[in-house]
Amino acid sequence: MEVKSIYVANIMKTYEKLTAQIKSPKEQIADKLSISPQASKRLFDEVMANTIKKSLTDEEINEG
Repeated sequence: MEVKSIYVANIMKTYEKLTAQIKSPKEQIADKLSISPQASKRLFDEVMANTIKKSLTDEEINEG
């Protein structure tokens, strides 16, 4: 749970930085962004699945 929270917090920080860079100072009204628990779980599951698949693929290449 803690890893997922850290990961989502990093995504939120990146989003906020990018939107701040795009908007002019007069338009810096922050967009409200929220991620539902189901969406964050799905995102975390997809990231972990992709990471595991990549690491397994790398191991197969190194063994061959």
